[in-house]
Amino acid sequence: MATRKYEYLRMTPVELQDELEALELSIGQFARLYGVRRDLVIRWLDPTDTRVTPHAVSIMCSLLHLPGAMDIALEITNEAIEDAP
Repeated sequence: MATRKYEYLRMTPVELQDELEALELSIGQFARLYGVRRDLVIRWLDPTDTRVTPHAVSIMCSLLHLPGAMDIALEITNEAIEDAP
């Protein structure tokens, strides 16, 4: 069975920045919700960095605009985070 690799249009750094502003999320807050380090989000926002924003970031940003979604995402994240030693 052949596997298919999909190509997606990726968010640009400007589009991601616009989404973070529209969602009223800081870089750190978004990194916490998405489950990555803050410096990775900073790279996604850097137009000179060659790494692309994952397609799932676009999905997450879109879903966070739905009524009640932010509260649910925050609740799930807060319950999932373990305190670092």
